[in-house]
Amino acid sequence: MKQLLILTFLSLCSFLTTLAQNTLHIRVFSSLSGEPVSMADITINGRLAGMTDDKGQYIYHTPEKSLLLSVDHISFKNRRVRVSFQTTSVQYITIPLEQLIENLPDVTITATRARKPITREVVQVDLLPKELIFNVNSTRLYDAVDKVPGVTVIDGQMSIRNGSGFAYGIGSRVLVIVDGMPLLTADRGDMRWNFAPIEMVENLEVVKGPASVLYGAGGLNGALHIKTLWPEKEKPIARIQTFYNLVDNPRDPGKKWWWTQRPGEWGISATAGESSGPLDYVVGINQLTTRGFIRFTDQTQSRLTFKTRYRTRPDGRGLTLQWNSSIMGSDEADFLAWHDADSNFYVPLNGADPAATSADGATRIVRQQWHITPEAIYQTRSGIRHRLATRWYRLQFKNYRDNLKTNLFNLDYSLDIPITLYTRFTTGFNYQYFDVFEIYNIGNHTGRNASTFAQ
Repeated sequence: MKQLLILTFLSLCSFLTTLAQNTLHIRVFSSLSGEPVSMADITINGRLAGMTDDKGQYIYHTPEKSLLLSVDHISFKNRRVRVSFQTTSVQYITIPLEQLIENLPDVTITATRARKPITREVVQVDLLPKELIFNVNSTRLYDAVDKVPGVTVIDGQMSIRNGSGFAYGIGSRVLVIVDGMPLLTADRGDMRWNFAPIEMVENLEVVKGPASVLYGAGGLNGALHIKTLWPEKEKPIARIQTFYNLVDNPRDPGKKWWWTQRPGEWGISATAGESSGPLDYVVGINQLTTRGFIRFTDQTQSRLTFKTRYRTRPDGRGLTLQWNSSIMGSDEADFLAWHDADSNFYVPLNGADPAATSADGATRIVRQQWHITPEAIYQTRSGIRHRLATRWYRLQFKNYRDNLKTNLFNLDYSLDIPITLYTRFTTGFNYQYFDVFEIYNIGNHTGRNASTFAQ
């Protein structure tokens, strides 16, 4: 009798509890097609309750009178609904979800010196994103550029579609541009690839075709635009990358000139940046050390890059002031000739003596280079855009009594006027001044170049 009373009491409590609960019937469907949405997360009062079934339905029991319902799905926009059980204990609710469509931003390219989506370009432009550069661990920028179809880098000079990439006395026929400004030396007109801030690259744009001559005669064979990154709002940048490579011993033991440490290369690079209100900044450092498999060709380099930007309006209109700068010191070596073709195959001329500290077949060069690039951009409400940029690029040798010193000054102005939705007028001018100081070979020289364009 006692056990029967206990069982009856428990059944009554369970029945009363069931009567006190509220029931919510949820049905989730697509607002576009009307099809049910399965596997949608149902969160109630901040706690994950479950997921919808194949029919887009979910049933929830609760003693609470008020609920805050949230529905999340990877393919649809989040939806929140407030539910109240003040008048009834059973609620049926249908929730239409709007499909989530994210438009990727237009990629602005430099084939025509005007901002334009790449889908509307009539010349061939190849884009190399930063992910590829990082994934293949490119320690120098030409290692990444060499992966673009139709582009080769031979002896440090870039060539597009087997064109004339470099000619002594004339310079490079492929113009290398960093953030809209050329970065070729004043003495030889060539590109110093180790000076390019590979740790801060956003993407590489290779222009193949006649449109590249808009940047001058240096772009007859094409143009390479190196675009460095800016941090996104509320998304600080913090990245560090290091590597260590080893060179294996040659198959012929007689050609192994090293006795202790095996040749190799190691380095480290780091990037940090933040967007704080109207002010953005990015800092990059790079350290690279190479113990060459050719004797007397060890190299070291250290580079620091800094860029900052101040905007009066977050939408890009109004006045924008930028300051980019980079400085690098390097101790390099140029190889000239082997000592012989047998046991001293990897030894420069007259450098086979184990006690030797130098060789005639290898030349050491200590360089220091930097650039300072201030820039001002002003965009009106109607979309008219003024851009004025200057750059001072200095390169000098430090291991001679009378060092080679070069200075290159650039002034670039452009005006972009939107006329209609599909029509724009762009014009501008460029002024360049250079001086080269070298008393033994080429002498002291100065020069000026000026040009204008309109399209």
